[in-house]
Amino acid sequence: MAGLDSNPQPQQNPHQQNQTSKAFFNKGEEVEVSSEQEGFRGAWYLATILDFPTPSQPQSASEKKRKAIVQYKTLVTEDGPAPLLEQVDPQLIRPLPPQDSLRNGGVFQENEAIDASLRFGWWSGVVKKVLDRGARYMVYFDNPPDVLDFDAKDLRIHLDWVDGNWVRPEMQQVFLIFLKLELLKFAFLLFFGV
Repeated sequence: MAGLDSNPQPQQNPHQQNQTSKAFFNKGEEVEVSSEQEGFRGAWYLATILDFPTPSQPQSASEKKRKAIVQYKTLVTEDGPAPLLEQVDPQLIRPLPPQDSLRNGGVFQENEAIDASLRFGWWSGVVKKVLDRGARYMVYFDNPPDVLDFDAKDLRIHLDWVDGNWVRPEMQQVFLIFLKLELLKFAFLLFFGV
């Protein structure tokens, strides 16, 4: 299993195929999948690999980029309750985060980067305020901009998958991002007089 690291160091990982750090996943493996589609950026959805391009499959500039095929666990087709199947760029797929380090005992701090269980996926946000002595949290989301309250059980520590390692953002970086967003919100209110 990949380690949790605050300073990413190159380490050999079972999901690392070569020095280019492109991951390789097996058929039937559970993963998390993100999207570049507007309204879904920053969210991760549980899925199963149905097909994944292998390193031995040739790929030239003239050849269409190979995609993985995934079946989502929580997303369904528009016309019925069948699980959604999708072709996905392999760069938008990561292994499941290490479960033992995600919940943090249900205790999170203000300005801490977290993922919240929302709209059938895990959405990246920042704890804005601790409520009810840590039983609930007010969370700020950047995309789309929103502030919502969550029970501690619906949050997990935010981790990034960087070069084959799980990396936790530093609190200072998270605070600076949050501060920038608050300043943008203030400028918007001043400009539009809302």
